Amino acid sequence: MAVPFLEQMLKRVFGGGSLISATNPLPTTAGQQAGTPVAKVGRYSGSDTDWQTLVTWTVPSDKVGDLHEISWVSVNDAKTRVRLVIAGADQEVPDSQIDSPLSLPWRENGLAAGSAVTLSVKSSDGTAINVSGSLTGTER
Repeated sequence: MAVPFLEQMLKRVFGGGSLISATNPLPTTAGQQAGTPVAKVGRYSGSDTDWQTLVTWTVPSDKVGDLHEISWVSVNDAKTRVRLVIAGADQEVPDSQIDSPLSLPWRENGLAAGSAVTLSVKSSDGTAINVSGSLTGTER
């Protein structure tokens, strides 16, 4: 039986032991609270010049969230534009070409209940783009 991509990736990062899951919450360290991991993955393929949601996460109304990392990669960097909005605040990613895959780690970035993180993409001029993105976090 094939192991899903995300599970393979987690095994590489965390080793061959048991994986973290909704039924196996994150262990705690000094100063941390336990939580349930969040991993969102999305893909966009098209030529829209209006913003298209690549990946989004909304913290449930009965929890708080911790954002860990946001990543994306495009096969046509020259024509891909990115918008990142965290808890209603546009992060003002420059409207310029990013020449390689990009991962943005976030440290101690708490999100209130109901807050959303949205990564959107568009083509700069209608040329076809293919973009993959992911975000990771914790809900507690």
